[in-house]
Amino acid sequence: MIYNPLSSGMSAMKCAMCGKETEYSICGECLSKRIEVIQIPNVIELTECSVCGNFRLDRWKSVDFYDALSHQFFRNALFYEEFELRNFEFEINEDRCLVKLWGDLRGHALKLEKEAKIRIKRVVCEKCSRQSGGYYESIIQIRANKRKIREEEIKFIIDMIKSLLERESDNPRAFVTKIETKREGVDIYLGDKKIGEKISRSVAKSFGAEIKESKKIAGKRDGKDLYRFTYLIKFPEYLKGDVVEDNGVIAVVSNVEKKKALSIKNGKSINLKSPKLIARREDIFESYVVNLDDKTLEVIDPESYKVITIEKPEMEFSVGDKVYLVRYEDKVLAIHPSLIS
Repeated sequence: MIYNPLSSGMSAMKCAMCGKETEYSICGECLSKRIEVIQIPNVIELTECSVCGNFRLDRWKSVDFYDALSHQFFRNALFYEEFELRNFEFEINEDRCLVKLWGDLRGHALKLEKEAKIRIKRVVCEKCSRQSGGYYESIIQIRANKRKIREEEIKFIIDMIKSLLERESDNPRAFVTKIETKREGVDIYLGDKKIGEKISRSVAKSFGAEIKESKKIAGKRDGKDLYRFTYLIKFPEYLKGDVVEDNGVIAVVSNVEKKKALSIKNGKSINLKSPKLIARREDIFESYVVNLDDKTLEVIDPESYKVITIEKPEMEFSVGDKVYLVRYEDKVLAIHPSLIS
Protein backbone atom coordinates (compact mmCIF):
# COMPACT_ATOMS: atom_id res chain seq x y z
CA MET A 1 0.00 0.00 0.00
CA ILE A 2 1.32 3.44 -1.01
CA TYR A 3 1.30 6.01 1.78
CA ASN A 4 -0.20 9.37 0.76
CA PRO A 5 -0.04 12.08 3.46
CA LEU A 6 -2.70 14.16 1.72
CA SER A 7 -5.24 11.32 1.72
CA SER A 8 -4.61 10.72 5.42
CA GLY A 9 -5.45 14.31 6.27
CA MET A 10 -1.90 15.48 6.85
CA SER A 11 -0.74 18.84 5.48
CA ALA A 12 1.62 19.09 2.46
CA MET A 13 5.09 20.60 2.97
CA LYS A 14 5.10 24.37 3.22
CA CYS A 15 7.74 26.88 2.24
CA ALA A 16 9.71 27.90 5.35
CA MET A 17 9.70 31.52 4.19
CA CYS A 18 6.29 32.28 2.71
CA GLY A 19 4.19 29.33 3.91
CA LYS A 20 3.04 28.39 0.42
CA GLU A 21 2.47 24.69 -0.18
CA THR A 22 5.38 23.17 -2.06
CA GLU A 23 7.36 19.96 -2.37
CA TYR A 24 10.50 21.84 -1.32
CA SER A 25 11.56 23.32 2.01
CA ILE A 26 11.86 26.66 0.24
CA CYS A 27 9.76 27.37 -2.85
CA GLY A 28 11.29 28.51 -6.14
CA GLU A 29 10.06 32.10 -5.79
CA CYS A 30 11.59 32.59 -2.33
CA LEU A 31 14.79 30.77 -3.31
CA SER A 32 15.24 33.10 -6.29
CA LYS A 33 15.28 36.04 -3.87
CA ARG A 34 17.94 34.49 -1.63
CA ILE A 35 20.43 33.26 -4.25
CA GLU A 36 22.04 34.55 -7.42
CA VAL A 37 20.41 32.38 -10.07
CA ILE A 38 22.90 33.41 -12.73
CA GLN A 39 26.34 34.98 -12.65
CA ILE A 40 27.84 36.56 -15.74
CA PRO A 41 31.09 38.43 -16.35
CA ASN A 42 30.96 42.20 -16.59
CA VAL A 43 32.59 41.97 -20.03
CA ILE A 44 31.85 39.49 -22.82
CA GLU A 45 34.98 39.25 -24.98
CA LEU A 46 34.90 38.28 -28.66
CA THR A 47 37.86 37.69 -30.98
CA GLU A 48 37.15 38.44 -34.64
CA CYS A 49 39.39 38.06 -37.70
CA SER A 50 39.84 41.49 -39.27
CA VAL A 51 40.21 39.90 -42.73
CA CYS A 52 37.55 37.19 -43.10
CA GLY A 53 35.22 38.13 -40.22
CA ASN A 54 35.30 34.69 -38.60
CA PHE A 55 35.11 34.46 -34.80
CA ARG A 56 37.39 32.45 -32.53
CA LEU A 57 35.17 30.27 -30.35
CA ASP A 58 36.46 26.79 -29.50
CA ARG A 59 38.21 27.29 -32.84
CA TRP A 60 37.86 29.78 -35.69
CA LYS A 61 34.34 29.57 -37.12
CA SER A 62 32.25 31.28 -39.75
CA VAL A 63 29.30 32.40 -37.61
CA ASP A 64 27.37 35.65 -37.29
CA PHE A 65 27.87 38.13 -34.46
CA TYR A 66 24.76 37.01 -32.53
CA ASP A 67 25.84 33.36 -32.51
CA ALA A 68 29.38 34.30 -31.46
CA LEU A 69 28.00 36.44 -28.62
CA SER A 70 25.71 33.60 -27.49
CA HIS A 71 28.59 31.14 -27.47
CA GLN A 72 30.85 33.37 -25.40
CA PHE A 73 28.05 34.30 -23.01
CA PHE A 74 27.10 30.70 -22.15
CA ARG A 75 30.75 29.70 -22.02
CA ASN A 76 31.36 32.16 -19.18
CA ALA A 77 27.96 32.33 -17.42
CA LEU A 78 27.26 30.29 -14.25
CA PHE A 79 23.71 29.02 -13.56
CA TYR A 80 22.25 27.72 -10.32
CA GLU A 81 22.04 23.96 -10.81
CA GLU A 82 18.25 23.73 -10.38
CA PHE A 83 17.48 26.54 -12.84
CA GLU A 84 16.03 25.26 -16.12
CA LEU A 85 16.61 27.69 -18.99
CA ARG A 86 13.72 27.93 -21.48
CA ASN A 87 14.67 30.82 -23.74
CA PHE A 88 16.95 33.82 -24.04
CA GLU A 89 17.65 36.88 -26.17
CA PHE A 90 20.17 39.71 -26.44
CA GLU A 91 19.36 43.39 -26.86
CA ILE A 92 22.51 44.96 -28.27
CA ASN A 93 23.22 48.67 -28.04
CA GLU A 94 26.64 49.57 -29.47
CA ASP A 95 29.17 48.06 -27.05
CA ARG A 96 26.68 46.90 -24.42
CA CYS A 97 24.04 44.19 -24.30
CA LEU A 98 21.03 43.35 -22.15
CA VAL A 99 20.63 39.60 -21.68
CA LYS A 100 17.08 38.38 -21.08
CA LEU A 101 16.52 34.83 -19.86
CA TRP A 102 13.34 32.86 -19.20
CA GLY A 103 13.23 29.65 -17.19
CA ASP A 104 12.00 27.74 -14.14
CA LEU A 105 13.32 27.33 -10.62
CA ARG A 106 11.56 24.65 -8.56
CA GLY A 107 8.47 25.06 -10.72
CA HIS A 108 8.42 28.85 -10.45
CA ALA A 109 8.66 30.78 -13.75
CA LEU A 110 11.43 33.37 -13.78
CA LYS A 111 12.48 36.16 -16.10
CA LEU A 112 16.01 37.41 -15.49
CA GLU A 113 17.87 40.36 -16.99
CA LYS A 114 21.61 40.99 -16.90
CA GLU A 115 23.77 43.66 -18.47
CA ALA A 116 27.29 43.25 -19.81
CA LYS A 117 29.81 45.16 -21.86
CA ILE A 118 30.90 43.75 -25.24
CA ARG A 119 34.58 43.92 -26.10
CA ILE A 120 35.78 42.87 -29.58
CA LYS A 121 39.42 42.05 -30.19
CA ARG A 122 40.40 42.03 -33.86
CA VAL A 123 43.31 39.91 -35.05
CA VAL A 124 44.23 37.98 -38.22
CA CYS A 125 43.24 34.31 -38.05
CA GLU A 126 45.61 31.47 -38.89
CA LYS A 127 43.85 30.81 -42.20
CA CYS A 128 44.09 34.39 -43.48
CA SER A 129 47.65 34.74 -42.21
CA ARG A 130 48.73 31.65 -44.13
CA GLN A 131 46.85 32.63 -47.26
CA SER A 132 48.32 36.15 -47.37
CA GLY A 133 51.77 34.67 -46.75
CA GLY A 134 51.52 32.44 -49.83
CA TYR A 135 51.36 29.18 -47.87
CA TYR A 136 50.45 26.07 -49.86
CA GLU A 137 50.71 22.30 -49.47
CA SER A 138 49.50 21.13 -52.86
CA ILE A 139 49.30 22.17 -56.51
CA ILE A 140 46.69 20.98 -58.97
CA GLN A 141 48.00 21.21 -62.53
CA ILE A 142 45.25 21.08 -65.16
CA ARG A 143 46.40 20.06 -68.64
CA ALA A 144 44.74 18.68 -71.77
CA ASN A 145 46.03 16.24 -74.36
CA LYS A 146 46.64 17.98 -77.73
CA ARG A 147 44.31 20.89 -76.98
CA LYS A 148 43.81 23.93 -74.79
CA ILE A 149 41.80 23.91 -71.60
CA ARG A 150 38.42 25.51 -72.28
CA GLU A 151 36.95 28.38 -70.29
CA GLU A 152 33.89 26.35 -69.32
CA GLU A 153 36.14 23.59 -67.98
CA ILE A 154 38.08 26.07 -65.84
CA LYS A 155 34.82 27.56 -64.54
CA PHE A 156 33.52 24.10 -63.65
CA ILE A 157 36.70 23.32 -61.71
CA ILE A 158 36.70 26.66 -59.86
CA ASP A 159 33.05 26.19 -58.88
CA MET A 160 33.84 22.68 -57.64
CA ILE A 161 36.72 24.02 -55.52
CA LYS A 162 34.56 26.81 -54.07
CA SER A 163 31.84 24.33 -53.13
CA LEU A 164 34.28 22.00 -51.38
CA LEU A 165 36.04 24.83 -49.54
CA GLU A 166 32.69 26.09 -48.24
CA ARG A 167 32.07 22.68 -46.69
CA GLU A 168 35.56 22.82 -45.16
CA SER A 169 35.16 26.36 -43.79
CA ASP A 170 36.42 25.38 -40.32
CA ASN A 171 39.65 23.97 -41.75
CA PRO A 172 42.41 26.62 -41.33
CA ARG A 173 44.11 25.34 -44.50
CA ALA A 174 40.99 25.32 -46.68
CA PHE A 175 41.90 28.11 -49.08
CA VAL A 176 43.23 28.82 -52.56
CA THR A 177 46.60 30.55 -52.37
CA LYS A 178 46.73 31.52 -56.04
CA ILE A 179 45.69 30.48 -59.55
CA GLU A 180 48.18 30.72 -62.41
CA THR A 181 47.12 30.59 -66.06
CA LYS A 182 49.83 29.27 -68.37
CA ARG A 183 50.10 28.36 -72.05
CA GLU A 184 49.96 24.69 -71.18
CA GLY A 185 47.07 24.96 -68.70
CA VAL A 186 46.17 26.15 -65.21
CA ASP A 187 47.96 25.69 -61.87
CA ILE A 188 45.91 25.95 -58.65
CA TYR A 189 47.76 26.30 -55.33
CA LEU A 190 45.91 25.06 -52.24
CA GLY A 191 46.63 25.40 -48.53
CA ASP A 192 45.81 21.78 -47.67
CA LYS A 193 47.23 18.55 -49.06
CA LYS A 194 44.14 16.47 -48.34
CA ILE A 195 41.83 18.99 -50.01
CA GLY A 196 44.15 19.06 -53.02
CA GLU A 197 43.94 15.29 -53.27
CA LYS A 198 40.16 15.27 -52.87
CA ILE A 199 39.62 17.96 -55.52
CA SER A 200 42.03 16.29 -57.94
CA ARG A 201 40.20 12.98 -57.77
CA SER A 202 36.82 14.68 -58.22
CA VAL A 203 38.05 16.69 -61.22
CA ALA A 204 39.73 13.68 -62.82
CA LYS A 205 36.56 11.61 -62.41
CA SER A 206 34.30 14.34 -63.83
CA PHE A 207 36.42 14.74 -66.96
CA GLY A 208 37.53 11.14 -67.47
CA ALA A 209 41.09 12.39 -66.99
CA GLU A 210 44.35 10.79 -65.95
CA ILE A 211 45.92 11.85 -62.66
CA LYS A 212 49.52 11.59 -61.52
CA GLU A 213 50.75 12.43 -58.02
CA SER A 214 54.24 13.55 -57.09
CA LYS A 215 55.86 15.20 -54.08
CA LYS A 216 58.99 17.06 -53.08
CA ILE A 217 60.52 18.09 -49.77
CA ALA A 218 59.61 21.65 -48.79
CA GLY A 219 61.34 21.80 -45.40
CA LYS A 220 61.37 20.20 -41.95
CA ARG A 221 59.24 20.44 -38.83
CA ASP A 222 60.24 18.82 -35.54
CA GLY A 223 62.89 16.86 -37.41
CA LYS A 224 60.40 15.47 -39.95
CA ASP A 225 60.39 16.18 -43.68
CA LEU A 226 57.57 18.38 -44.97
CA TYR A 227 56.30 17.71 -48.47
CA ARG A 228 54.43 19.64 -51.12
CA PHE A 229 52.26 17.54 -53.39
CA THR A 230 51.55 18.07 -57.08
CA TYR A 231 48.54 16.50 -58.77
CA LEU A 232 48.86 16.52 -62.56
CA ILE A 233 45.47 16.08 -64.21
CA LYS A 234 45.48 15.47 -67.95
CA PHE A 235 42.17 15.84 -69.74
CA PRO A 236 41.49 13.62 -72.75
CA GLU A 237 41.72 15.13 -76.22
CA TYR A 238 38.04 14.48 -76.90
CA LEU A 239 34.92 16.20 -75.50
CA LYS A 240 31.27 15.18 -75.39
CA GLY A 241 29.82 15.22 -78.92
CA ASP A 242 33.20 14.75 -80.63
CA VAL A 243 33.68 11.92 -83.13
CA VAL A 244 36.44 9.42 -82.37
CA GLU A 245 37.84 6.17 -83.75
CA ASP A 246 38.61 3.44 -81.23
CA ASN A 247 39.82 -0.02 -82.26
CA GLY A 248 38.23 0.33 -85.68
CA VAL A 249 34.89 1.64 -84.39
CA ILE A 250 33.86 5.19 -85.22
CA ALA A 251 31.67 6.68 -82.52
CA VAL A 252 30.27 9.86 -80.99
CA VAL A 253 31.45 10.56 -77.41
CA SER A 254 28.40 10.39 -75.14
CA ASN A 255 29.93 10.50 -71.63
CA VAL A 256 33.45 11.78 -70.97
CA GLU A 257 33.37 10.87 -67.27
CA LYS A 258 32.49 7.21 -67.94
CA LYS A 259 34.50 7.07 -71.19
CA LYS A 260 31.48 6.04 -73.23
CA ALA A 261 30.63 6.59 -76.90
CA LEU A 262 27.90 5.57 -79.37
CA SER A 263 28.82 3.74 -82.54
CA ILE A 264 27.72 5.65 -85.67
CA LYS A 265 27.15 2.27 -87.38
CA ASN A 266 24.41 0.97 -85.09
CA GLY A 267 24.07 3.38 -82.13
CA LYS A 268 25.39 0.84 -79.61
CA SER A 269 27.38 2.03 -76.62
CA ILE A 270 31.09 1.23 -76.46
CA ASN A 271 33.80 1.71 -73.83
CA LEU A 272 36.58 4.01 -74.97
CA LYS A 273 40.06 2.57 -74.48
CA SER A 274 42.48 4.37 -76.81
CA PRO A 275 40.33 6.75 -78.86
CA LYS A 276 41.67 8.88 -81.69
CA LEU A 277 39.93 12.18 -82.38
CA ILE A 278 38.36 12.46 -85.85
CA ALA A 279 36.27 15.62 -85.58
CA ARG A 280 35.08 18.16 -83.04
CA ARG A 281 31.36 18.56 -82.46
CA GLU A 282 31.47 21.97 -84.17
CA ASP A 283 33.10 20.43 -87.28
CA ILE A 284 30.22 18.03 -87.93
CA PHE A 285 28.04 19.07 -90.90
CA GLU A 286 24.26 19.10 -90.95
CA SER A 287 22.45 17.84 -94.06
CA TYR A 288 19.24 16.10 -95.21
CA VAL A 289 18.35 12.75 -96.75
CA VAL A 290 17.34 13.15 -100.42
CA ASN A 291 16.89 9.47 -101.23
CA LEU A 292 17.83 6.09 -99.75
CA ASP A 293 17.79 2.33 -100.11
CA ASP A 294 18.74 -0.51 -97.77
CA LYS A 295 22.48 0.21 -97.91
CA THR A 296 22.97 3.83 -99.00
CA LEU A 297 21.82 7.36 -98.40
CA GLU A 298 21.71 10.18 -100.90
CA VAL A 299 22.49 13.43 -99.10
CA ILE A 300 23.44 16.99 -99.97
CA ASP A 301 27.12 17.70 -99.50
CA PRO A 302 27.12 20.95 -97.42
CA GLU A 303 30.38 22.09 -99.07
CA SER A 304 29.72 21.41 -102.75
CA TYR A 305 25.90 21.40 -102.50
CA LYS A 306 25.90 18.32 -104.75
CA VAL A 307 24.01 15.13 -104.05
CA ILE A 308 26.39 12.39 -102.93
CA THR A 309 25.86 8.75 -102.07
CA ILE A 310 27.22 7.43 -98.77
CA GLU A 311 26.94 4.26 -96.69
CA LYS A 312 23.74 4.02 -94.65
CA PRO A 313 24.14 3.23 -90.91
CA GLU A 314 22.11 0.34 -89.46
CA MET A 315 19.53 2.79 -88.17
CA GLU A 316 16.16 4.13 -89.30
CA PHE A 317 16.11 6.96 -91.88
CA SER A 318 13.41 8.46 -94.11
CA VAL A 319 13.53 10.87 -97.02
CA GLY A 320 13.67 14.42 -95.68
CA ASP A 321 15.25 13.41 -92.36
CA LYS A 322 18.08 15.42 -90.90
CA VAL A 323 21.46 13.68 -90.95
CA TYR A 324 24.90 14.71 -89.73
CA LEU A 325 28.03 14.19 -91.80
CA VAL A 326 31.69 13.88 -90.91
CA ARG A 327 34.73 13.54 -93.18
CA TYR A 328 37.24 10.82 -92.39
CA GLU A 329 40.00 9.43 -94.65
CA ASP A 330 38.49 10.93 -97.82
CA LYS A 331 35.10 9.51 -96.96
CA VAL A 332 31.88 11.15 -95.82
CA LEU A 333 30.24 9.25 -92.96
CA ALA A 334 26.61 9.57 -91.85
CA ILE A 335 25.61 10.07 -88.21
CA HIS A 336 22.04 9.55 -87.03
CA PRO A 337 20.58 12.68 -85.31
CA SER A 338 19.84 10.66 -82.15
CA LEU A 339 23.58 10.34 -81.51
CA ILE A 340 24.18 14.09 -81.53
CA SER A 341 23.23 15.82 -78.27
